[in-house]
Amino acid sequence: MRKTLFVTIMVLLVSTHSNAQSFEDIFNFSHTSFSEVDNNLFGSNIKSNKLNLTKFYLAGPPIELGKLRIIYNAEYKWYQNDFTSRNNQELLFAKDLHDVRLATIFNYKLSNKWALNYVNFSSVKSDFKNFNFSNAYKGVNAVTVGFSPKGDDNFRYGLGVTYSKDMGDALILPVAFIYYKTDKWLIDLMYPRLNVFHRFTKKIEAGFMVNYDIGAFDVEFDSNLISSMPVKPAYQTTNVLAFTPQINYYLSNELNIYARAGINLISETGLTDADYNEIENIGYESEKMGVAFGVGLTYKIPHGKKE
Repeated sequence: MRKTLFVTIMVLLVSTHSNAQSFEDIFNFSHTSFSEVDNNLFGSNIKSNKLNLTKFYLAGPPIELGKLRIIYNAEYKWYQNDFTSRNNQELLFAKDLHDVRLATIFNYKLSNKWALNYVNFSSVKSDFKNFNFSNAYKGVNAVTVGFSPKGDDNFRYGLGVTYSKDMGDALILPVAFIYYKTDKWLIDLMYPRLNVFHRFTKKIEAGFMVNYDIGAFDVEFDSNLISSMPVKPAYQTTNVLAFTPQINYYLSNELNIYARAGINLISETGLTDADYNEIENIGYESEKMGVAFGVGLTYKIPHGKKE
C-alpha cells in the first residue's frame, strides 16, 4: 500500500511540474533553509536532519507553428541534507541529492476555447556518484484537454491522464487543473500543488504555496555498510510537504525578488529496494512541523510580448 501511494504521488508530481512555474516565467532562482528537527522513526539511529533546498528554473521562448505552440523548460533542484546519528547510520545516506527535470509541452488550439495538450516530462534523480542513467531516469507522458470560457489564458481548466512505466507496471492516473488570473489575483491548482497570490500594489504581491516534493534517487551505497543488510537498498527517497506564505516585491514589470517563511508539514528520508518497497526502521521521519525560510528571484517575459 505504501509503495503504491509513493509511486502514485511521484507520478502526479512529475506530471504537474510544468505548472509549478507560470508560462510567463523565464528564469527563477530560490534557496530555502529548513530548521533542524528530530527524528520520530522508531528503530532508526538517525537523530535529526537539517535540509537546504536550492532551485534553478529556466524556460526557452515558445515556438509558434500555426495553431501549435511548443513550450519547454528545465528545473534543477539540489537537496542538501545534514544528518546526525547515534552511530554510522547516517553514512548510508547521500547528503547531496540532485534532481534535473525537463518538460516539453505541445499545446494545440482546437478552437478559440478548447486546447489539446501533450506533455513529456523527463527527470534524472541521483547523487551523481557512479551514475547509472537507467536507474536515475524517470519519465511521464500526459494528455490533457483544456477549456477557456473567455478564449484566453487567464482562466482555464481541464482534465487529462498521465502514463508511466518507469517503476514496474504501467500506471495510468487522472489529472485535473484550474488556472485563474486577474490584475489582482492568481489561483493555480493542480493536485497536489496549490498557489494563491494577491497583488496589493504595483510593487507588492503576497500569497501562499502548498508544495509536495517526493522522489526516489539513484544513490551509490557503501558496499561495506550494506553487506550485512537482509534487504539491499537501491534508492534513497525524500518526501517533503510544505505550506509556504510568500511576499513578492517587483523591481519592474518583469523582475521580482521574493521572501518566504513557512512550515514543513511532512519531512521524511528513507531507503527502498529496487522494486520501491520501503526498507523499515531505517531513515528519518519527523512528526514535528519544521520552520522554513527562503529567498528568490524571478524574471518574466517582458510586458507586452506574446507568451
